[in-house]
Amino acid sequence: MIGGIRNLCWRVIAVRHLTTSTFDSLPYTPRDNPGVYRRLKVISKDEPDIDGANIDYDSIDALEQDFMQSGEMHEEITREMEHISKRQQYKITERKHFKPPKEPGMLTWSEKEQIRHLNREDPEKWTPEALSRSFPASPAIIKKVLKANWKPLDAGKLKAHDIRVSENWVAFHKGQLEVHDPQLR
Repeated sequence: MIGGIRNLCWRVIAVRHLTTSTFDSLPYTPRDNPGVYRRLKVISKDEPDIDGANIDYDSIDALEQDFMQSGEMHEEITREMEHISKRQQYKITERKHFKPPKEPGMLTWSEKEQIRHLNREDPEKWTPEALSRSFPASPAIIKKVLKANWKPLDAGKLKAHDIRVSENWVAFHKGQLEVHDPQLR
């Protein structure tokens, strides 16, 4: 019956494209289930080559043994997931409540601008590690400088920052400033 209808070449309006077409041009007849047809078409193209596969029957036996021990494996995975979850909670607590000590500012505003400029001009040559060898700062501090968008609102704040940095250098040379970064010691 369906084949007879197809041969009559009735015109069907394809709603998707708003064009007219015949039954013969459709990949399926209107009464068939188009979703299943398309899935079968995709599956038939992606079938694995079972004949060409090298199947080791010992490995199949090992899979059966693993299946028999699936309860133990599930418990082990559950324990591992709980361990990971607790570790994440500890790390969050550590970051929140036990922050590393803040390093004193040792870079003037002009040095920070120079760091940004060098990295912007040639980021492959002036990586944070290379910049930390050229300036008195660790790679972590250099990354913070590169990421920061802070600009001084007026010349007074800029001058106050530079004065604070010069005071830090004087205190550092006298041995009065506590520096936690081993590169600056």
